[in-house]
Amino acid sequence: MDFVIVTRFYRSCLLSLFAITLTFFCAFRAVGVDKDSYNYLSMFNIFYNYFDSLSFGVEPGFSFVTTLLKKINLDSINYLFLVFALISVPVKIKFIYKYSKYPILSILIFYSFMYFKQDFTQIRAAVAVAIYVWAIDDILYKRFKLFFLKIVLASFFHVSAIILCLTYFISNKEINKRNYFLMLFGSFAAANIKLTTLFLKLPFFSFLTRLQSYIEKSASGATDVFNTFGLLFLMQFVISFLLLYFIDIIKDKDKHSVFFVKLLLCGTISLYLLGGLSVAIATRINELLVFSICISYTYFIYFIKPKLYAILFVVFLCGALYWFQMYYSHIVTDYVSWV
Repeated sequence: MDFVIVTRFYRSCLLSLFAITLTFFCAFRAVGVDKDSYNYLSMFNIFYNYFDSLSFGVEPGFSFVTTLLKKINLDSINYLFLVFALISVPVKIKFIYKYSKYPILSILIFYSFMYFKQDFTQIRAAVAVAIYVWAIDDILYKRFKLFFLKIVLASFFHVSAIILCLTYFISNKEINKRNYFLMLFGSFAAANIKLTTLFLKLPFFSFLTRLQSYIEKSASGATDVFNTFGLLFLMQFVISFLLLYFIDIIKDKDKHSVFFVKLLLCGTISLYLLGGLSVAIATRINELLVFSICISYTYFIYFIKPKLYAILFVVFLCGALYWFQMYYSHIVTDYVSWV
């Protein structure tokens, strides 16, 4: 018992160290290290009122934090980065500590993919995801009012978080493998035959101005064309398939595994279903849903034997994700500190 208590203590200390390091590493980067910081700097410089978001079409959470910082004379963009990182990174690390049986491996997965893509670059989406993972307890224990309030709060930082309301109805009890296999391969087939482009003709989209603008950008070539066999997309599809195939083994090892695998599957299915409409819509919804990879990718340990091979496989996946971010997508440049 004493050994368990000591082990938990050292684990907590180590994860706290990771949270502090990743928070400040993110917060004190120079503008230009990532692709979006110049855009955030432009918005930061023009916001002086809590309601400026209404004029510029930006979520009110960003406007509120920016205005508050300026009112207390913290008028550097890095203070904004710090506030967003303080909201986002520690919440995600705490989520990993609570739900992962292999938290160090989960931290590696987070660092290799989601950290640079969201906390370093898409900081509004990063905060929205952090609030969502804070709300996962409310899904698992069916506290709808609390869950809904948190999703509304998340939408104040990124409006697309509203779609996460649907995840409240994901059950952690059982999974119909046949239905999910059909949806998984059906979405892949639909993406390849361009079936989802028919949805562009539906009047529904005329009411969703933000989604419509994404679609128009895709049509004009302002965003990438969706490639169903793209390395990152195909990797996620194959991993989703494997975890679904072995779910009967996994669920006996982790009581929350059904929920997290379903989240990953929903992200993959939505990615392929919506990719034909807009890469921007598809990837945004997918990114909101698949933070669960920090937990679900560790499930390979439960069906790949010996355990060491499973760990090495997950580390290889992390290396591939990191390489894709840094050397293929060039999502960030060489790190330069603000001070």
